[in-house]
Amino acid sequence: MAAEEVIDLAEDDDRIELLPHEQTLMLDTMNDDVLFITGRGIGIERLCLHHLHMYSDPKLLVLVLNTSSADEHFFLNKLKEMNPTCPPKLINSDVSVKQRETVYLDGGVQFITSRVLMVDLLTDRIPVQNVTGIVIYRAHEETVYLDGGVQFITSRVLMVDLLTDRIPVQNVTGIVIYRAHEILRSFQESFILRLYREKKAGGFVKAFSDNPNIITSSGIGQLQRLFDKLYVKNVRLLPRFDSVIKETYDAAPPKLCELEVDLPVQLRKVRMGLMDIIRTCVRELKQ
Repeated sequence: MAAEEVIDLAEDDDRIELLPHEQTLMLDTMNDDVLFITGRGIGIERLCLHHLHMYSDPKLLVLVLNTSSADEHFFLNKLKEMNPTCPPKLINSDVSVKQRETVYLDGGVQFITSRVLMVDLLTDRIPVQNVTGIVIYRAHEETVYLDGGVQFITSRVLMVDLLTDRIPVQNVTGIVIYRAHEILRSFQESFILRLYREKKAGGFVKAFSDNPNIITSSGIGQLQRLFDKLYVKNVRLLPRFDSVIKETYDAAPPKLCELEVDLPVQLRKVRMGLMDIIRTCVRELKQ
């Protein structure tokens, strides 16, 4: 996908606006397997949303892992508003095996649970060669896979579909991992990514985390361990003091409005009584 397409996506849709540092970051890491680590409050959900919007295309198939129910509600609603022609899909254990295989072929961004993805990879249900990448933030099965676009899927379902070859792996453009720091305590997502890499070498993996404290709690070795689990080679750090980020947020500083409300007469009497009691107590303590 050409770099210019990212800019067009932001310019053509007035419901989403790329901040300067987000656009630069997406252009620089367009074709990379990368782990994004941001400081708290930088907006990891915005960065992930921009990537998912870019992959919302029936010609692509992007699977999203490790999302919570709240995450899925946010991303699904936003992506439906931003690109109603290719809405995202949710794949979980409620979706039949036959439906999942079809969904994988539909391309685009697909949210998927780690369990489903792991099973689908192990069983060769997912066309790994079609997966452009995996994003970990946090499925109708076989039929849904053929719809393309962005699909949210549970790890358990994806693992089963991969193991049973229900998912057209060759159609999976990539995998997105949300809340990537949680992968340190899990095995399903790492196993899914391993199956994906074995079945398709060209797909991307993009992971997002806004909790650097967990990743660095045990030293730099923890980051290397996360690298190995995610099968990525690059990391992009976005601290609050980064010059580009600081410049972006300084351009629109928060506004503070301070309001003072007079207490009612009765409350003022109570306040004065309490102050007299406190003053008396302090005076007696000094004596």
